[in-house]
Amino acid sequence: CSSDLYRKATELDPKYSLAFKSWGDVFLAQRNYPQAIDKYRKAMQIDPKYKVYSNWGNALEEWEKSDRDAIATNQEILNHNTNNAAARKGLAEVHDQQKKLLEARKQFDEVQAPSKDEEQ
Repeated sequence: CSSDLYRKATELDPKYSLAFKSWGDVFLAQRNYPQAIDKYRKAMQIDPKYKVYSNWGNALEEWEKSDRDAIATNQEILNHNTNNAAARKGLAEVHDQQKKLLEARKQFDEVQAPSKDEEQ
């Protein structure tokens, strides 16, 4: 797998910015945006003149767009069924990834809270 090759290359030469950039490209193609962003950031730290800014920007944009889509989808589900635990968990996970910990906690608490039907 190409990810394994880039991982090995960066282990052998931790200053190999092209390997980090290429590894980021692999993660971007796989839609693994957090990992892509991390690898592009490492490439830029090694060589600030290295031209990965557009790749890094694309990964950030796609990640934000996928988060917005996930939030909108889960919110739409909750508009129809406020007790949908899967939608609440989905919102909590997105908020957790975004480091919006209070929002994440709120959604996790809602999942664990007994429904009004169960309380009666």
